Amino acid sequence: MPSAPPLPLRTMGAIEYTPEQLDRRALSIDRSAQEIAVAIATRSDLTVAVLLGRSRRSRVVKARRLLYRVLRDELGWSSTSIGRFANRDHTTILAALRSEPRTRKKP
Repeated sequence: MPSAPPLPLRTMGAIEYTPEQLDRRALSIDRSAQEIAVAIATRSDLTVAVLLGRSRRSRVVKARRLLYRVLRDELGWSSTSIGRFANRDHTTILAALRSEPRTRKKP
């Protein structure tokens, strides 16, 4: 009996990715962005999956906003790039960045 095709693991927009495609896609993501996500998740006592997930709990949302801010300020990513990384629409990123006031001054 032939095996069933692999089930989509994650949906991004209208595109569904299989685990093999996600592995290839993960290789192309900037490694420093992954390291930042791990550092923020660890600091916030969360997992990266929760940080990038759909939870709307206050502490998760605050950590997620911090991730967006760091990716934009430190790596210079656009809202579209951050949205692709976090599986969010770019307007969601813009709204999150607007709602989080800057707490530190640029040099």
